[in-house]
Amino acid sequence: MKLCGACCNELPEDRFSKKQWKLKQYQRRCKVCVDSNRDILIPRQEPAQPKKKTDANPLDGLEGFERLQAVGNALGSTIMRGPEPSPSDAWDHLSPAEQQLMKQWEQSFPPHMLVDGCPTKSGSMKALGIRPALVKDIPIGNWHLLITQRIMKADAPVNYSNSPPLMEGDRVEVLPGNSVKWEMVGQKGRIMDYFEDDDKWGIDIEGGQPSLVMAGNLKRIPDDDSIVYESDMWERNWTWNPPT
Repeated sequence: MKLCGACCNELPEDRFSKKQWKLKQYQRRCKVCVDSNRDILIPRQEPAQPKKKTDANPLDGLEGFERLQAVGNALGSTIMRGPEPSPSDAWDHLSPAEQQLMKQWEQSFPPHMLVDGCPTKSGSMKALGIRPALVKDIPIGNWHLLITQRIMKADAPVNYSNSPPLMEGDRVEVLPGNSVKWEMVGQKGRIMDYFEDDDKWGIDIEGGQPSLVMAGNLKRIPDDDSIVYESDMWERNWTWNPPT
């Protein structure tokens, strides 16, 4: 069966002459159409041209720095990755033991915890407030334990209520929460003054530096007469002197 290009009917071989049967569809006519001189209706079909391959996008499959570098290359610029500070540089202000501790934690830092704007592990750790005091006594690399027992506890809201209310001269202990620095947690000291602008109490930390702490982080504890607070500390650390 073949199609007649004039009447557009699909007909058997005996309905065509031998010559017409061998022609292409846009040339073929059945015996009836030839006798009636009927014009062919089916247009000639040009063979499809093969599609030209388009140039592949050089950025396909590239992400992050590699994509940025490819864009630079296309623009004729060379983009180099800056050196990442080594752990020893990032923690060089600490004692040797603390440097080693923080270096070990940095090497175990999960890449998905990188903070926006802090492309290095050490920078992200500092942005998250991860210091030697925070990781102390936590098994190195146990980030789940560090987050659940330290970071979340340090960031949780707390409003410890003292009865009667706190007042100057009270001896207090710093509690975790309200994003207080972990190295402050557990510190003890005496209330020196209330700073209304900051809504915090000024605490003379025993064996440390004076610090401002929110009232909700302070728990009154029994006084200890054996602790001596130098009277000149009040004047030296808490009195504001205008610039000369």
